[in-house]
Amino acid sequence: MATTQLDTENADRDLTSTITVLTHTPDILNPITCYALVFVGDGAKDLDGTGGSFELTLSVDGVIYDGVAQTKTVTAGVTRLVWLTIPFAVPKGEQVLLRVKSPNAGDTDVDVTAYLFDGGYAPLAEFAIMTML
Repeated sequence: MATTQLDTENADRDLTSTITVLTHTPDILNPITCYALVFVGDGAKDLDGTGGSFELTLSVDGVIYDGVAQTKTVTAGVTRLVWLTIPFAVPKGEQVLLRVKSPNAGDTDVDVTAYLFDGGYAPLAEFAIMTML
């Protein structure tokens, strides 16, 4: 099965607190494997360049997915970030949330584009979900 885009959300965001950048509930009958791609900054509305540790968190059905939570520590001068998550299992019909947070007070108007992709039905996703219960 080919990878397909399930959703995308784009907006200018205030990243000084943890902000949701994508919310999606896949319309599926079986568990699937998904992954996400998040662009922070677009060349016009970028990070302030202060640097520091930026956070990406993912939750599925209200539970934070520890294997996907990521921190990127960047040096001063970096004004754009890209995150590509590892694949993660999504039980049938459960809500996926992606959140981003900046450590910098100046990141109040930053363009963020988030994508969610369906990696297809995966029997291993079913196993992973069952072992989480």
